[in-house]
Amino acid sequence: MPTNNISVAEPDVTSSNHYSVHLDWSSSLLQFKYNILNETERIYTITQQSEGHVEQEDGWKDVYMGYGEHTVVMDLNPSTEYMFRLRFHRSDDDYTYWSPPVKAITCKEPFYGENLHKAVHRQKISEIVDVLKSGNITVDVTDNHGLSALMNAAKRGQPEIMKVLLSYNASISCKDEAGKTALMHACIYGQLSTVKILCKNGALYEDYDLGGTTPLHYAIDSCNCDLIEWMIGDGANVNIQDKNAGWTPLMRCEWPYCISNSCFP
Repeated sequence: MPTNNISVAEPDVTSSNHYSVHLDWSSSLLQFKYNILNETERIYTITQQSEGHVEQEDGWKDVYMGYGEHTVVMDLNPSTEYMFRLRFHRSDDDYTYWSPPVKAITCKEPFYGENLHKAVHRQKISEIVDVLKSGNITVDVTDNHGLSALMNAAKRGQPEIMKVLLSYNASISCKDEAGKTALMHACIYGQLSTVKILCKNGALYEDYDLGGTTPLHYAIDSCNCDLIEWMIGDGANVNIQDKNAGWTPLMRCEWPYCISNSCFP
């Protein structure tokens, strides 16, 4: 039987992700060899790809040429429909018609930690939810500075963002490379609204960073009297000492920085 009169089955799509598709034509090749009554002949295969449905031949491009039975097509776009077809060659001038095309759709690109931090920075709650609902990353993934999304939201004064992160079990107690918690970051920047949320959710006042400093000491540095008064009223130990010089918050007030910035009358 002339080769060009033999029907060829399309390749099988065995797997795919957001940037690649795995094609296998071993079954189609076996059937072709059976039809030509030669199971040992080496058959040359050409596999082509198009993006979406195409009417013109110039819309197809070669993605594999050789004697193998499978290939992985790389560098594809996410969330995109592709078509694949093949034909078998016994020689340069003896080959089959193209197989029917098979469709494959690449999946959506997975989210990474960078996506979460960008969404927090832009205060896009819907984007934050989409990233966290995907399940691809943990809510406490850190950015390039070693800060979690909760830490960044706390220091920027973003209480609504924090509520979303906490609803996905963001850790109150995790620390950055300097040993600072989200509460410490909020106190450094004088963010009363986010301090209240953190304390409501179990943040500790009697906690120290690697330099031996507590949240209340950092609140003193922020020169936000409303914040300091609220923390003391909420139970922060006004006489707690840091682990560096043994200073209490009152001693911290005598620090030249606080005096020069007129933190207190």
